[in-house]
Amino acid sequence: MRKYFVIGFLLIFSLLTAAEKSTHADFTWNKPEVYSRSEISFLTGFPDAEKLFEIKDDPADSSWHFALYPLKNISQSCRDYFSVEKKSDFINYNFIDKDHQGYIRLNILAGIEFTSSLTDSSYYFPYRGLQLQASIRNRLFFSGSWWAGYFQHDLPYAVKDSPILDSWTQKSDDGKKLRIDNLSGMITYRNNWSNITLGRGKHIIGNNIGGSIILNDDANDYGYFSGECNFGNFELSFLHATLIPDSLQALPKTYADKYLVTHQLLWRPSHKLSFFVGEHVIYANRSIDPSYLLPHTFYRITEHNLRDRDNVLIFAGYTLKCSDHYLLYGNLILDELAKNKLFSNWWGNKYALQLGQIFYFKASQDNYLGIEITAVRPWLYTHNLMENKFSHDGVGLGFPGGSNLIQFTGEINLKIRPDISLNLNSSYIRQGSTGNHFSLNYDQRPSENAEWLDGEISSITNFNFSFTWVPLSAHNFKTGIVLTRNENLDLSKKIFFCYQTIY
Repeated sequence: MRKYFVIGFLLIFSLLTAAEKSTHADFTWNKPEVYSRSEISFLTGFPDAEKLFEIKDDPADSSWHFALYPLKNISQSCRDYFSVEKKSDFINYNFIDKDHQGYIRLNILAGIEFTSSLTDSSYYFPYRGLQLQASIRNRLFFSGSWWAGYFQHDLPYAVKDSPILDSWTQKSDDGKKLRIDNLSGMITYRNNWSNITLGRGKHIIGNNIGGSIILNDDANDYGYFSGECNFGNFELSFLHATLIPDSLQALPKTYADKYLVTHQLLWRPSHKLSFFVGEHVIYANRSIDPSYLLPHTFYRITEHNLRDRDNVLIFAGYTLKCSDHYLLYGNLILDELAKNKLFSNWWGNKYALQLGQIFYFKASQDNYLGIEITAVRPWLYTHNLMENKFSHDGVGLGFPGGSNLIQFTGEINLKIRPDISLNLNSSYIRQGSTGNHFSLNYDQRPSENAEWLDGEISSITNFNFSFTWVPLSAHNFKTGIVLTRNENLDLSKKIFFCYQTIY
């Protein structure tokens, strides 16, 4: 009960804060400037919340539109559904009543995704869903997105391959379908200098094209509350999320409390340069700890005074815009470390480095060439307590490839027309077998030392090409091929096709 009181208090406090009207809103918490466009599904990828809401002038008068009523709307709705430029809503309501103004939009979505290994394995996934957006005076914003569907045909291949399978599933009574669903949403209040959000979703920290070493979005959505506050050239951001631990007792179902706390300080000394530094804390087996609700304090010291029972990681990064066409970035995350062993191979020197550069064609962020190198020491993201591992519901929150590796990544994205995009992402990974996954218990390590690429070394080469076409405003197509070669194994191939419609 106490944690719900804290959440409610924070939300009410923000709603009562007076502020002048702003003409700009960014609803994506800590959105990186650089992120990969190589997704092979419309149901994954980085959520672009800036396109979620329409920041517009207050309506001159109330209006109501329903695509199927009255009957005269049906013919116009059909024309809009197959329009090239006009984006229509299934339900659109603009309201004005004295000082009470805003809008509500409801859209219906449906789609199908097909994947084949080009041999004897394939699966398809039909789905349907709803999207809701609403705003009151461009101050309070509501959003919600729900979809549900099922896998059919080769279920073992789907479980192994599909990027949208990141949590619990349910088989149909006849065992021929694997059902999943997903829900995300948020309530956000904003003003000129701050915003606060209560939501369910996932987040990324740090520019990247090969996966974030600080916080990735491969895991399932999670409940959270977050906030940002602007102090001129400084910006303080905070996130507190509720996670699902990886060690669960099957019967009876027992789910221990597990939380992720993140805070970050961003400094922009100029429009071309920015730095950020922050901390993660994973803690479990107790209710929300008020000590971690102070975003301006040092969490490492807080955790030390709580008897070192939690998992703390420290991160930092920078972005340098050398010109309108060229950008450099770097990320760092570390755990443990000891000053007197910093340059040794002590196993506790757990850290990761990521450096990248982006060249924008014609100064457009939709057309770029990116090159990146990532190096992750062994045993990073691990912890001796299963419930304190840097993960959520069985999926790691750190670098998607794991640890004890070096990865080289390149990506080209071209928007050759407003309705056509091409993406090519390729990576080469060398990874050791020791301490390379968050689920490993470091109390069982074979040695007090850990070399780079410790253990048996494997090499993996990935090649991902995708073609996206939006011929009509309500219809989206995506297709492509993925090639993967593991050392001493045959080249694996798969093709994918996705169609999605939103009205």
